[in-house]
Amino acid sequence: MTELSALRTFFQFNFRVRKKYLDTLLGLPPEERLKDRGASFASLQEIFVHVLDGIHW
Repeated sequence: MTELSALRTFFQFNFRVRKKYLDTLLGLPPEERLKDRGASFASLQEIFVHVLDGIHW
């Protein structure tokens, strides 16, 4: 496997996982999705947005 092929596989995997995560989040009622869970990023939605921001770094 070439380096480029490995990167493509990695990004395809990340895309699929993030899509599943988003679909699961959107399946939750808004009050559950936005509920403060006491984590460093309060809600599940905020955690997801934080994970997405990791793409840029």
